[in-house]
Amino acid sequence: MTYNFTDACTSAIQEALAAAEDGCQTEVSEANLLLSFLEQEDGYFEMILKALKLDSEELKSATKQFIKTLPTFSGSNQKPGHGRSFQNRIQEAAALAKEWNDSYISSDHFFSVYWKNAGEP
Repeated sequence: MTYNFTDACTSAIQEALAAAEDGCQTEVSEANLLLSFLEQEDGYFEMILKALKLDSEELKSATKQFIKTLPTFSGSNQKPGHGRSFQNRIQEAAALAKEWNDSYISSDHFFSVYWKNAGEP
């Protein structure tokens, strides 16, 4: 299925893929994607977290720590697959964009999906 992403989302997805590859991870996870959104300077996630008076640095740190626990390849330069959680978040954001009658999947769709799924494995 082909999705239409905003530039910010395309960038976050590409950064998540690159980070998983750089970290020799076996899969790109939703945590990789979340960290990419959190690290976007002046991005939607940062703006919302500031408005909610939440500490984005604490969330980034916790996400980085979680990513360190994910499975990695050893001794080979294989490309990571797209993990189920990564695919699920993209599909959920796409469904939300459709529900909202939006032509493009944007950061606000992803933020809503992450918020809805907070605390779930």
